[in-house]
Amino acid sequence: MPSKNPEVLARAQRNWRAKNPDYRENWRKANPEKVAEYNERSSEKRRGQWNAYYWANRDRILVNQRANRAKHPEKSAERQMKAKFGITLPEKEQLWLCQNKSCKICGVEISLLGAHIDHVPNSKPAIVRALLCVRCNTGLGSFWDCPELLEMAAEYLRTFQL
Repeated sequence: MPSKNPEVLARAQRNWRAKNPDYRENWRKANPEKVAEYNERSSEKRRGQWNAYYWANRDRILVNQRANRAKHPEKSAERQMKAKFGITLPEKEQLWLCQNKSCKICGVEISLLGAHIDHVPNSKPAIVRALLCVRCNTGLGSFWDCPELLEMAAEYLRTFQL
């Protein structure tokens, strides 16, 4: 009969795992349907546990997230770029250097982290066009990336040139 002492039991389990390091991996390979069933059953439970933990500790979590973003701005920017546009910071840097560290439209000098990534709207995955300054990026967005609308706006401005 196994010991009822939790310390003795834990030590026996550690020893057994040390002698059989590949057991868990081999079992998972041999039983993929059981692994999938377990994951499906427990994912909802884990999501509920995380939600409960998050709301109980929300203020502390948000403070830590802000501190980490301030401490590691490059890492934070890269995580967002990867999720939103599918590119990494080195890829953005390469594009930035190819554009001579300037906006693709107006030519004003831009910083690497301050450069806005212009992309084709609603493309999945995102199709990156170029890096722009904040003014050019805002302008394109204001005209819904519609060339005809931009041409009409340019014609309007030409009529009032001095």
